[in-house]
Amino acid sequence: MLSRPRSYLFSHADQLLTAEQQHALSEVTRRASLGEPVAYITGKAEFWSLEFEVNPDVLIPRDDTGCLVEVALTLNKQINESGVVVDAGTGSGAVAIAFSTEAHTPIIAIDRSRKALVIAKRNVEKHADAQVSLVCGNWLSAFAAQSVRLLLSNPPYIAAQDPHLEATALQHEPQHALVSGKTGLDDIQRLAKDASRVLVRGGALAVEHGYDQRDAVNTVFAQAGLQNITCVQDLTGNDRVTFAFAP
Repeated sequence: MLSRPRSYLFSHADQLLTAEQQHALSEVTRRASLGEPVAYITGKAEFWSLEFEVNPDVLIPRDDTGCLVEVALTLNKQINESGVVVDAGTGSGAVAIAFSTEAHTPIIAIDRSRKALVIAKRNVEKHADAQVSLVCGNWLSAFAAQSVRLLLSNPPYIAAQDPHLEATALQHEPQHALVSGKTGLDDIQRLAKDASRVLVRGGALAVEHGYDQRDAVNTVFAQAGLQNITCVQDLTGNDRVTFAFAP
Protein backbone atom coordinates (compact mmCIF):
# COMPACT_ATOMS: atom_id res chain seq x y z
CA MET A 1 0.00 0.00 0.00
CA LEU A 2 2.83 2.41 0.93
CA SER A 3 5.51 0.57 -1.05
CA ARG A 4 7.98 1.48 1.68
CA PRO A 5 10.23 -0.62 3.97
CA ARG A 6 9.13 -1.23 7.56
CA SER A 7 11.78 1.22 8.81
CA TYR A 8 9.95 4.00 6.98
CA LEU A 9 6.95 3.61 9.28
CA PHE A 10 9.12 4.33 12.33
CA SER A 11 10.96 7.27 10.81
CA HIS A 12 7.75 8.87 9.46
CA ALA A 13 5.31 8.03 12.24
CA ASP A 14 3.63 11.43 12.01
CA GLN A 15 2.94 11.25 8.28
CA LEU A 16 -0.76 11.19 7.43
CA LEU A 17 -2.22 8.81 4.87
CA THR A 18 -3.53 10.22 1.64
CA ALA A 19 -7.18 9.71 0.73
CA GLU A 20 -6.14 6.99 -1.71
CA GLN A 21 -4.07 5.23 0.94
CA GLN A 22 -6.92 5.47 3.46
CA HIS A 23 -9.26 3.87 0.93
CA ALA A 24 -6.74 1.08 0.28
CA LEU A 25 -6.38 0.48 4.03
CA SER A 26 -10.15 0.30 4.44
CA GLU A 27 -10.37 -2.27 1.64
CA VAL A 28 -7.61 -4.40 3.20
CA THR A 29 -9.35 -4.23 6.59
CA ARG A 30 -12.66 -5.23 5.00
CA ARG A 31 -11.16 -8.26 3.24
CA ALA A 32 -9.33 -9.37 6.37
CA SER A 33 -12.52 -9.06 8.45
CA LEU A 34 -14.19 -11.53 6.06
CA GLY A 35 -11.48 -14.08 6.78
CA GLU A 36 -9.50 -13.73 3.56
CA PRO A 37 -5.90 -14.86 4.18
CA VAL A 38 -3.36 -12.06 4.43
CA ALA A 39 -1.25 -13.76 1.75
CA TYR A 40 -4.04 -13.31 -0.79
CA ILE A 41 -4.58 -9.71 0.26
CA THR A 42 -0.89 -8.85 -0.13
CA GLY A 43 -0.37 -11.23 -3.04
CA LYS A 44 2.70 -12.82 -1.52
CA ALA A 45 3.78 -15.50 0.95
CA GLU A 46 7.11 -16.63 2.37
CA PHE A 47 8.29 -20.22 2.12
CA TRP A 48 11.77 -21.67 2.59
CA SER A 49 13.00 -18.08 3.22
CA LEU A 50 11.86 -17.13 -0.29
CA GLU A 51 9.00 -14.86 -1.30
CA PHE A 52 6.35 -16.23 -3.65
CA GLU A 53 3.49 -14.63 -5.50
CA VAL A 54 0.15 -16.19 -4.61
CA ASN A 55 -3.50 -15.64 -5.47
CA PRO A 56 -6.71 -17.71 -5.06
CA ASP A 57 -5.68 -19.90 -8.01
CA VAL A 58 -2.98 -21.53 -5.86
CA LEU A 59 -2.62 -22.77 -2.31
CA ILE A 60 -0.71 -20.64 0.17
CA PRO A 61 2.51 -22.54 0.97
CA ARG A 62 2.66 -23.73 4.58
CA ASP A 63 5.65 -24.18 6.86
CA ASP A 64 4.71 -27.87 7.26
CA THR A 65 5.48 -28.40 3.57
CA GLY A 66 9.11 -27.60 4.31
CA CYS A 67 9.25 -31.20 5.56
CA LEU A 68 8.59 -32.38 1.99
CA VAL A 69 11.46 -30.25 0.67
CA GLU A 70 13.82 -31.58 3.35
CA VAL A 71 12.92 -35.18 2.52
CA ALA A 72 13.35 -34.53 -1.20
CA LEU A 73 16.79 -32.98 -0.65
CA THR A 74 17.91 -36.01 1.34
CA LEU A 75 16.57 -38.48 -1.22
CA ASN A 76 18.17 -36.52 -4.05
CA LYS A 77 21.58 -37.13 -2.49
CA GLN A 78 20.89 -40.83 -1.97
CA ILE A 79 19.56 -41.74 -5.41
CA ASN A 80 22.27 -42.15 -8.02
CA GLU A 81 20.10 -43.56 -10.80
CA SER A 82 19.54 -41.55 -13.97
CA GLY A 83 16.17 -39.93 -14.60
CA VAL A 84 14.36 -36.65 -13.98
CA VAL A 85 13.06 -35.08 -10.77
CA VAL A 86 9.35 -34.18 -10.80
CA ASP A 87 7.10 -32.08 -8.58
CA ALA A 88 3.53 -33.21 -9.30
CA GLY A 89 0.78 -30.69 -8.57
CA THR A 90 3.17 -27.77 -8.22
CA GLY A 91 0.62 -24.98 -7.69
CA SER A 92 2.61 -21.79 -7.04
CA GLY A 93 5.85 -23.66 -7.74
CA ALA A 94 7.06 -23.13 -4.17
CA VAL A 95 8.20 -26.72 -3.54
CA ALA A 96 9.92 -27.11 -6.90
CA ILE A 97 11.69 -23.76 -6.60
CA ALA A 98 12.79 -24.35 -3.02
CA PHE A 99 14.13 -27.79 -3.93
CA SER A 100 15.92 -26.61 -7.07
CA THR A 101 17.57 -23.56 -5.51
CA GLU A 102 18.78 -25.65 -2.57
CA ALA A 103 19.88 -28.74 -4.48
CA HIS A 104 21.06 -26.91 -7.62
CA THR A 105 19.21 -29.61 -9.52
CA PRO A 106 16.78 -29.28 -12.46
CA ILE A 107 13.19 -30.26 -11.77
CA ILE A 108 10.03 -30.61 -13.85
CA ALA A 109 6.99 -29.05 -12.16
CA ILE A 110 3.62 -30.22 -13.45
CA ASP A 111 0.08 -29.03 -12.76
CA ARG A 112 -3.25 -29.50 -14.50
CA SER A 113 -4.33 -25.92 -13.74
CA ARG A 114 -3.19 -23.42 -16.34
CA LYS A 115 -4.10 -20.59 -13.97
CA ALA A 116 -1.78 -22.04 -11.33
CA LEU A 117 1.02 -22.35 -13.89
CA VAL A 118 0.73 -18.64 -14.69
CA ILE A 119 1.62 -17.91 -11.06
CA ALA A 120 4.30 -20.61 -11.01
CA LYS A 121 5.90 -19.14 -14.12
CA ARG A 122 6.18 -15.72 -12.51
CA ASN A 123 7.69 -17.27 -9.38
CA VAL A 124 10.23 -19.23 -11.44
CA GLU A 125 11.20 -16.04 -13.27
CA LYS A 126 11.55 -14.21 -9.95
CA HIS A 127 13.91 -16.81 -8.53
CA ALA A 128 16.34 -16.96 -11.41
CA ASP A 129 18.54 -19.59 -9.73
CA ALA A 130 15.72 -22.13 -9.94
CA GLN A 131 16.07 -24.67 -12.73
CA VAL A 132 12.37 -25.41 -13.09
CA SER A 133 10.57 -26.53 -16.24
CA LEU A 134 6.79 -26.10 -16.11
CA VAL A 135 4.40 -28.58 -17.74
CA CYS A 136 0.60 -28.58 -17.93
CA GLY A 137 -0.72 -32.10 -17.45
CA ASN A 138 -2.78 -34.46 -15.33
CA TRP A 139 -0.38 -35.96 -12.81
CA LEU A 140 2.13 -38.27 -14.54
CA SER A 141 0.27 -39.26 -17.67
CA ALA A 142 2.85 -37.51 -19.87
CA PHE A 143 5.88 -39.35 -18.44
CA ALA A 144 7.40 -42.46 -19.96
CA ALA A 145 7.93 -45.66 -17.99
CA GLN A 146 11.05 -45.66 -15.80
CA SER A 147 11.92 -42.04 -16.59
CA VAL A 148 11.72 -40.46 -13.11
CA ARG A 149 14.25 -40.95 -10.33
CA LEU A 150 12.58 -38.74 -7.73
CA LEU A 151 8.90 -37.82 -7.55
CA LEU A 152 7.63 -35.43 -4.92
CA SER A 153 4.16 -34.04 -4.38
CA ASN A 154 1.97 -32.09 -2.02
CA PRO A 155 -1.31 -33.37 -3.47
CA PRO A 156 -4.88 -32.71 -2.34
CA TYR A 157 -5.46 -34.96 0.68
CA ILE A 158 -8.47 -33.63 2.60
CA ALA A 159 -11.63 -35.76 2.66
CA ALA A 160 -14.66 -34.19 0.99
CA GLN A 161 -16.65 -33.99 4.24
CA ASP A 162 -13.77 -32.98 6.51
CA PRO A 163 -15.02 -30.29 8.94
CA HIS A 164 -11.71 -28.41 8.56
CA LEU A 165 -12.96 -27.29 5.14
CA GLU A 166 -15.50 -25.10 6.92
CA ALA A 167 -12.72 -22.84 8.17
CA THR A 168 -13.13 -19.41 6.61
CA ALA A 169 -9.53 -19.18 5.42
CA LEU A 170 -9.69 -22.53 3.60
CA GLN A 171 -12.85 -21.48 1.80
CA HIS A 172 -10.78 -18.84 0.00
CA GLU A 173 -8.29 -21.40 -1.34
CA PRO A 174 -8.84 -23.54 -4.48
CA GLN A 175 -10.90 -26.54 -3.40
CA HIS A 176 -9.53 -28.76 -6.18
CA ALA A 177 -6.10 -28.37 -4.58
CA LEU A 178 -7.40 -29.39 -1.14
CA VAL A 179 -10.06 -32.07 -1.56
CA SER A 180 -9.41 -35.59 -2.84
CA GLY A 181 -12.48 -37.78 -2.74
CA LYS A 182 -14.39 -39.35 0.12
CA THR A 183 -11.34 -40.36 2.16
CA GLY A 184 -8.86 -37.76 0.93
CA LEU A 185 -6.70 -40.45 -0.66
CA ASP A 186 -7.83 -40.44 -4.31
CA ASP A 187 -4.88 -38.42 -5.61
CA ILE A 188 -2.32 -40.19 -3.43
CA GLN A 189 -3.59 -43.50 -4.80
CA ARG A 190 -3.19 -42.16 -8.33
CA LEU A 191 0.32 -40.94 -7.58
CA ALA A 192 1.40 -44.25 -6.06
CA LYS A 193 0.03 -46.18 -9.03
CA ASP A 194 1.71 -43.83 -11.52
CA ALA A 195 4.94 -43.92 -9.51
CA SER A 196 5.15 -47.69 -9.84
CA ARG A 197 5.20 -47.13 -13.60
CA VAL A 198 7.38 -44.05 -14.07
CA LEU A 199 10.02 -44.52 -11.37
CA VAL A 200 13.36 -46.04 -12.28
CA ARG A 201 14.50 -48.98 -10.20
CA GLY A 202 15.54 -47.54 -6.85
CA GLY A 203 13.74 -44.27 -7.55
CA ALA A 204 11.62 -42.70 -4.83
CA LEU A 205 8.19 -41.18 -4.27
CA ALA A 206 7.64 -38.68 -1.44
CA VAL A 207 4.22 -37.18 -0.66
CA GLU A 208 2.88 -34.82 1.94
CA HIS A 209 -0.30 -35.99 3.68
CA GLY A 210 -2.56 -35.33 6.65
CA TYR A 211 -1.34 -35.83 10.21
CA ASP A 212 -3.70 -38.81 10.64
CA GLN A 213 -3.12 -40.51 7.26
CA ARG A 214 0.18 -42.29 7.88
CA ASP A 215 -1.23 -45.82 8.07
CA ALA A 216 -3.58 -45.31 5.13
CA VAL A 217 -0.78 -43.92 2.94
CA ASN A 218 1.46 -46.79 4.01
CA THR A 219 -1.18 -49.23 2.79
CA VAL A 220 -1.61 -47.37 -0.51
CA PHE A 221 2.15 -47.41 -1.13
CA ALA A 222 2.44 -51.10 -0.28
CA GLN A 223 -0.45 -52.00 -2.59
CA ALA A 224 1.34 -50.13 -5.40
CA GLY A 225 4.41 -52.31 -4.87
CA LEU A 226 6.62 -49.61 -3.35
CA GLN A 227 9.16 -50.70 -0.75
CA ASN A 228 10.98 -49.44 2.36
CA ILE A 229 8.08 -47.17 3.26
CA THR A 230 9.03 -44.48 5.79
CA CYS A 231 7.06 -41.67 7.43
CA VAL A 232 8.70 -38.42 8.55
CA GLN A 233 7.29 -35.98 11.09
CA ASP A 234 7.16 -32.21 10.64
CA LEU A 235 8.53 -29.66 13.10
CA THR A 236 5.40 -29.90 15.25
CA GLY A 237 5.76 -33.67 15.61
CA ASN A 238 2.93 -34.61 13.27
CA ASP A 239 3.26 -37.35 10.66
CA ARG A 240 3.61 -35.32 7.47
CA VAL A 241 5.60 -36.94 4.64
CA THR A 242 5.80 -40.57 3.55
CA PHE A 243 8.37 -41.81 1.06
CA ALA A 244 9.15 -45.16 -0.51
CA PHE A 245 11.24 -46.71 -3.25
CA ALA A 246 10.54 -48.55 -6.47
CA PRO A 247 11.83 -52.16 -6.42
